Amino acid sequence: MNNLSKKRILIIGIIALLIINISALATIYYNNKVKVRKENQVYIQRQKMREVGMYNYFRNELNLSDQQFLSFKQINRNYSIATREIKDELNKYRHLFIVEISKQNPNTASIDSVSYRIGHLHYELKLLTSEHFLELKKLCSPEQEESLQKLFMLMISDKKHHLRRNRGNRRRQNPHNRPMNRGSKY
Repeated sequence: MNNLSKKRILIIGIIALLIINISALATIYYNNKVKVRKENQVYIQRQKMREVGMYNYFRNELNLSDQQFLSFKQINRNYSIATREIKDELNKYRHLFIVEISKQNPNTASIDSVSYRIGHLHYELKLLTSEHFLELKKLCSPEQEESLQKLFMLMISDKKHHLRRNRGNRRRQNPHNRPMNRGSKY
């Protein structure tokens, strides 16, 4: 190969690496801007909800009529009562789970039974949540339905962000990356 073709290959390689680096930096910049913007939007919405209260926030965002609002409040009360009962039961079974696995000679059949019950309670909670959303959806006009979906998506993204943030805090509190005792959560 002569010097001219070697230089061409080298120049083409440098240009390709330059394009790849610029693309990577542009992608990183764009993703960070979008994430920050979305996190700010979630934060602003959560602040609005705290300021006016959940019921009034939904009433304003969905532009609910008086009758819709009364039905909305009743549906939410029923949902809150039902989920509170399941969450209380989940906490009871989580406690039983920790007590059993902490024993000198844990009973694996008991652990299996408690684990199954915890899983079933999670399933019941998800069913209640889907039924709740469908009941709320029935109250809404098509325009309100679209707003309701956006509000729920916003709430879900806020929970995901909250969970990611908490995981990061746990890692910082555990600098040696050793398994942490998670017994206090259950």
